[in-house]
Amino acid sequence: MCSPASIPADAGNQGWHASLRLCLETKEDKTILEKTSRKGPLTIQQPLYAEDGTCHIYLLHPPGGLVGGDVLDLAVDAGQNTHTLLTTPGATKFYRSQGQRAVQTQTLAVAEGAVLQWFPQETILFEGAMGSLGTTINLAPKAVFMGWEILCLGLPALKKPFAGGHLTSTVTLFNNSIPLLFEKLKIEKQSDLCGPAGLRNQPVTATFWAYPVPEQLFSQVQNSASILGECFGMTLMDDLLVARYLGDHPGQAKEQFEKLRHILAPELTGRQAAVPRIWNT
Repeated sequence: MCSPASIPADAGNQGWHASLRLCLETKEDKTILEKTSRKGPLTIQQPLYAEDGTCHIYLLHPPGGLVGGDVLDLAVDAGQNTHTLLTTPGATKFYRSQGQRAVQTQTLAVAEGAVLQWFPQETILFEGAMGSLGTTINLAPKAVFMGWEILCLGLPALKKPFAGGHLTSTVTLFNNSIPLLFEKLKIEKQSDLCGPAGLRNQPVTATFWAYPVPEQLFSQVQNSASILGECFGMTLMDDLLVARYLGDHPGQAKEQFEKLRHILAPELTGRQAAVPRIWNT
C-alpha cells in the first residue's frame, strides 16, 4: 500500500486538509478501482475506459484552488499488470497567501508489470502564493511510468509575474527502492527567476519522465527531436528519460510533451497514446 508523503510542519492548521487513496487491481484482464478512501474535498469521477482498455481516472478538487493552510495529499497504488492514466480536468491553482504555505503531495506506487501514466494539467502559482509541491514515485521491477509536471509562475498571458511568492517543488523517483532521480526547485526571491542558473526570466518550467527507456528507443526519440521545438531538451539516465521545457506558455509545454508521449507510448506500453476525453472539453 502506498503511503503519504511527509507534510511540512509549517503547513498550518487552517484551511482545507484533504486526502485521497486509490488502489487499482486487475480483474479478468481489466483494471479496476478496487478501493478508495478519502477525506475532505478531494475525489474522482467514475473511472472511464479508453478504446484500448486503459483505465482513465480524473482527479477532482471542488474548491478549484489552494490557499495558505490547504493540504492536498494523494496516494495511488497501481497493482500488478494494471494500466492507468491519471489526469485532472483543469489547472491546479495556488492563490495568494497571507503567510501560510499551501501543500500538495502525491505518492505513486507502481507494481511489477503495471503501467501508470501521470498527466495532470498545469499548476499555476499566482503572485504572492506560497506553495509546496512533492511527488514521490516508487517503481517495482518491470513497472512502466510516464508523467509530467508543468509549472506556470504567475500569469504570463496577462503580464502578471510571480512576484513576492515562494515555491518549493521536489520530485523523487525510485526503481526497486534504488533512487534514480531527486530534484528540488526552490524559489524564494526574484533572482531565482531571472538568473542564468535559474529560470532565465521564463515563467513556465516543465519536466517529463519516462521509464524504462532503452538506449535504442532514446536514439529514436532524439531523431525526432526536431519536431519538439527550441525550448525543449532531454537526457537519459539509467533508462530514465528526463525531458525539460523552459518557456512562456504552459500550452506549448503540454503540446511538446504530448508529441513525446505519442512516440514513447507504443514502445513502452504496447498501446497508442490515448487522449483523455476531458482534454477535449
